[in-house]
Amino acid sequence: MQEKLRNPHVRGRHCDCIHSRNPFVTGPDSTHWQVCLTDYSRMAPQATPETQPYWDGLKEGKLMIQRNKATGKAYFPPRPFDPSDPWAEVEWFQASGKGTLLSYVINHRPPPGFDGPTAIAVVQLAEGVKMATNIVDCPQTPEALQLDMALELAPTKVNDEITLPTWRPAKGA
Repeated sequence: MQEKLRNPHVRGRHCDCIHSRNPFVTGPDSTHWQVCLTDYSRMAPQATPETQPYWDGLKEGKLMIQRNKATGKAYFPPRPFDPSDPWAEVEWFQASGKGTLLSYVINHRPPPGFDGPTAIAVVQLAEGVKMATNIVDCPQTPEALQLDMALELAPTKVNDEITLPTWRPAKGA
């Protein structure tokens, strides 16, 4: 006989995430919850010496990625070595800023302080690497977000230090 699955919604506990377990954070109405999730700068990535050229390029509207000097094969995310050949010499180069929509999910329940729905996507760059990102400047619907659609880089400034690599449908596509 199969054991019945426990209902996760018992006593208001709807999931196993931190706000369900932490007695000091009771949910979206709690002040601590709102402070944590509406301050986007707290969730923004931090540049490191190894990734600084990537972030500097995005501030200028360019997508800088790395490649193996010997093979020319690009890789992402940025790191001080080629993951397929750690001893190879690597270099930064400016990517074309062109890509295609490989996969996505539409998030209809954004955190407090954020607009929704939002497309969380995987974009395949013309250089062959894949990047997790958001799609902007188009309706966030399955009708508008067609797989394999042509995309172009549309950097989004978060603060003076960080600009994120968001993407939009390519003009003229």
